[in-house]
Amino acid sequence: NKLKQSAALGSALLFLTARKLGWARSLSEVCSSFQPEEGIVKGKEAFLKPKHCSRAMSEIRALFPHYGRTADSSPATSRNPTSIDTADSIAGFVEHSTRKLELPPVALASIRTLVQHCRKEQLETEASTAKLSTICASMSLFVCLAGASLQRLARQAQNSGNNDPKRKPGTESAGSSKPAKRIKLESSDWDAKQSSEEAKLMQNLFDDDTPSHEVTPEHKDISTATPLSPSGGFDIFSHSAVEYQEAEKRRYEMRRIWDAWSEQMPWHRNIGRIEQSCGVSRNKVLTFYKKSIYPRRQSLLKLLQDSSSSSSSNAAPLSSILLKNIASAAPLLNSNGTL
Repeated sequence: NKLKQSAALGSALLFLTARKLGWARSLSEVCSSFQPEEGIVKGKEAFLKPKHCSRAMSEIRALFPHYGRTADSSPATSRNPTSIDTADSIAGFVEHSTRKLELPPVALASIRTLVQHCRKEQLETEASTAKLSTICASMSLFVCLAGASLQRLARQAQNSGNNDPKRKPGTESAGSSKPAKRIKLESSDWDAKQSSEEAKLMQNLFDDDTPSHEVTPEHKDISTATPLSPSGGFDIFSHSAVEYQEAEKRRYEMRRIWDAWSEQMPWHRNIGRIEQSCGVSRNKVLTFYKKSIYPRRQSLLKLLQDSSSSSSSNAAPLSSILLKNIASAAPLLNSNGTL
């Protein structure tokens, strides 16, 4: 019993000191770091539980009010921010919590950006009481699902034959008498009300053969006219030439994005692995994902997309390419937290 009391006191001091210095660690992780010698604990029961640490923290606050106040573990607000709410502290917490997931640098940077954004919102609105560990775990699931969805599309795009660099607009691929297939999207896991709309949206967005705009009747004679200069040569400044160059540029950019996604290591991580890495139960992760992330998945992915376009020395390599159109993955996600 004395050994457990000493461990509880030590874990409470460690937890409060870490928060005071900005090195946030979850309570369960701190408790699990105190392990006695073999043979002291019988069975598989945990030696130190979070409730033991919480009781010790209450005693510390009663005996040392100043220390307990500066390292208070109560939820922070915009009027009373804590040292763990700085950008560097949150970034360190995310990296520590997700280290076992072995995520690509861009995925880790995306989780860090979203956790910092949600924590800032939490402080300003004071509407959510979710712990930082829960936010981190749920955002990890969200980013992994979005990245895995685009990786699946990248494989389909490359297999479809639409990424042949020698292929001209409106022509058939070499050695084939049929046009290249459009990207087909699996909609079995989508909500029934959205599947058809989302499939149409994503096909139109990611198909390399999709023209930049439809030719209206008033422009038909211009766009179909032969771009000849007064001397009879090809006029590179004509409407048709400029339109063709823009279409080629879009096709090149899309091929570049697909190639980058296909060369990435897999982004998908199952909920069980996230649960073990972040130390948050599956139910808490899925509940926060369904209520706080999924309803605004479009705006959160748009935030990542906008952040990738801003020049920053801390930006992960390839983030400007991989995240350029990541908001388009929003229709591919479902509320169950699965692919």
